[in-house]
Amino acid sequence: MNTTLAQMNRSRQDIQTARHFLLRQRLSDALEALDRAERALGDLPMSFSDQTAEEPKTARNDDRLSARERDVLTHLCRGLSNKHIALSLAIAPETVKAHIKRIFVKLDVCTRAQAVFRANSLGYVPNAIGR
Repeated sequence: MNTTLAQMNRSRQDIQTARHFLLRQRLSDALEALDRAERALGDLPMSFSDQTAEEPKTARNDDRLSARERDVLTHLCRGLSNKHIALSLAIAPETVKAHIKRIFVKLDVCTRAQAVFRANSLGYVPNAIGR
């Protein structure tokens, strides 16, 4: 019985050692991939900010945001989820989703992060980030 307990403890230690090795290996692989990505980004001719600097600074008249869309965008810039935006503005989450879709179209963006960047560059929500 004592031998079986010792074998079980040794097996547990072996499993922990194997897990530790795998985690270290995964970390090593992740660090190598990150290093490759950083080297690749360093080879790009322009930085992201250089590319976006050429974007138009004003929205067309037909693409102006409504007051409610600006409200939603302000909350979006603060990093709130659709659910939290809905609660804050006392509207349904599906309504928030519809507003965000229209905001994306009007600002010509595909992601929330792009919407925040464009909103700040167009002056829709000055100083909204981090508040």
